[in-house]
Amino acid sequence: MKAYSGVKAYYYKKEAAIAVLDHAHALRNGFTQSQNVVSELSHENLGFYYHESNSSAEAFELMFELHKQVTGKKVRRDNNALFEHVVWLSEHQYSRLEMRFGQERVKKAFLQRLKRYAESVRQEFGFEPLGIDVHMDEGHINDSGKFIRNIHAHVAFFNYDFLARRAPLRHMMKKGRAENGKTNSANPNFEMLQNLVHEQFKGWGFSRGTAKSITGREHLQKEDFVKEKLQAYKLSASQLTEQCGELEQQLKAKEEKLSLANEAILQKKQEYKWLTEQVTKLSELKRDMSKAITQGCRAALASILGKQAKYSVKVTNKPR
Repeated sequence: MKAYSGVKAYYYKKEAAIAVLDHAHALRNGFTQSQNVVSELSHENLGFYYHESNSSAEAFELMFELHKQVTGKKVRRDNNALFEHVVWLSEHQYSRLEMRFGQERVKKAFLQRLKRYAESVRQEFGFEPLGIDVHMDEGHINDSGKFIRNIHAHVAFFNYDFLARRAPLRHMMKKGRAENGKTNSANPNFEMLQNLVHEQFKGWGFSRGTAKSITGREHLQKEDFVKEKLQAYKLSASQLTEQCGELEQQLKAKEEKLSLANEAILQKKQEYKWLTEQVTKLSELKRDMSKAITQGCRAALASILGKQAKYSVKVTNKPR
């Protein structure tokens, strides 16, 4: 079975580019998700980013700022600011390399060759590299039920040459003319991309993939898909924001009720304290009254007994 290496390239305006770069990020911690991603394998992904950034998306935003500093102008909204290259390798050959040299070693070497590829694209066409995201967590299940990885990497470029002060993609899209004067059927610039990829991986046993230019139809299908996904996420975010607002209002109402309830509880506690104090005072008064009554009864009894004793003496001493 022959093994191949190749590249597919896509270009996007800023809005769609943000969603594309979010999906490509190796950590898979963004808002876009793919059905063919096996999250259990995402820890095997690997990323490298230029301009001291933490992602291609961050580097992308930095390049917009740099463009304004260098040119004094913002990037036009209709400009295809992102030029993304998806470099792919035949899985069966890549697996052979892993068995021979180990997964980590091959993956790191894969990244190093992708760096060299990015630099060769910069040297050849002038595009500014943003980052490289190696994906090891995508693929499909074959007829035997085995998961077959889609070994690929997203190499992102900013569509501006800061040395030549121009956007290279417009010039790259021109097919040029052949020796007979007719327009080339295939774009030699995109064929060059295939050559640059093959140059990096031919030593690994990969043959050159078939050259495939970007067609307007293919690009529009991909960008429309991304825009549709982005619009769906915006709608979802809007709905979540609305729900969050409703919940905040409900929470505020609950807090007001809780505040009133706390005030009522405090008032009841104060009433309870007052009543307890009154009960204590009444208990003390009852005790004092009981004591007074008891002491008074004893005094009265003593007085009666005293009078009775005097009467008895008089009766005994009566003259005859």
